[in-house]
Amino acid sequence: MTKKYGKNSFQKSWKTILSHHEQQSSANQEEKTEPLIPAELREPEETPEVSSASSTLTEAETESMTGLEFNLAQTDESQRDPAPETVENPPAVPELKPDYGTSVLTADTQIKGDIQCLADLEVHGQIYGSLFCEGRVFVDGEVNGGIQAQNVTLNHAKIQGDILCAGELEVLEQSVITGNLQAEKITLNGRIKGNLYCKNLLVLMACSFVEGDIITGKISVQEGAQMTGSLTTSESENG
Repeated sequence: MTKKYGKNSFQKSWKTILSHHEQQSSANQEEKTEPLIPAELREPEETPEVSSASSTLTEAETESMTGLEFNLAQTDESQRDPAPETVENPPAVPELKPDYGTSVLTADTQIKGDIQCLADLEVHGQIYGSLFCEGRVFVDGEVNGGIQAQNVTLNHAKIQGDILCAGELEVLEQSVITGNLQAEKITLNGRIKGNLYCKNLLVLMACSFVEGDIITGKISVQEGAQMTGSLTTSESENG
C-alpha cells in the first residue's frame, strides 16, 4: 500500500524539524560556559567576612599565647644565676713585682757615677759613686761611695763611704771599710774605721777590728776581736 504525502503534511514535518532544532540550540546555549574574560578586566571577588566566633577565638588564642610567653619569661628569670654581690671595700690585691735577674759588674768594669738597681747586684770591679739597690749587694771589688741596700755582703772588699742596710750586713775577712755602718744585724770579721749602729745583734768575730763608737741592741764578741771607742748597748742602758 503506498502512502501519499501532500503539501500540508510536508510543511508540518518541516516545522516540526525546525522547532526541534531550535529547542536543541537553546539547550546547547544554556550548557555553554561563560566566555573567557582577561583577569585584569574581571571584577574583584568579595572577601568573605570573618565570623565573630572566629574573631573571638583568635583573641582568646592570642591572650593564651601571651600568658604562656610571660610564664616562660618568668621561668627563665628564675633559672638564671643570681647576680654577684658587690663588695663595697674589696680587699687590696698585693702588687706583684717582676722577678729581675742579678746584675753583675765584672772585674774589668769601672763605673764613674751613681748606680740605682732594682735587682740584686754583684760588684767585682770598681765604682766611683754611690750605690742604691732594692735587693742584695755583694761586693768583692771596690766602691768609692756610699751603699744603700736591703742586704749587703762584703768579701775582700774596699769601701770608702757609709753603708745603710735595712736587713743584714756581713763584713767578711780582709774587707776594709772607711765610713759609718747602720743595719738591723751586723756580722763583722774585717776592719772598719767609723761609727757603728746595730739595731739588733752585733757579732764581732776573731779577725774584726773596730775604730769608732758602737751602739747596738745586743753584742757577741769572739776571742781576738779588737775595739777602739765607746760601746753602748740597750741592755746596759736598761741595767
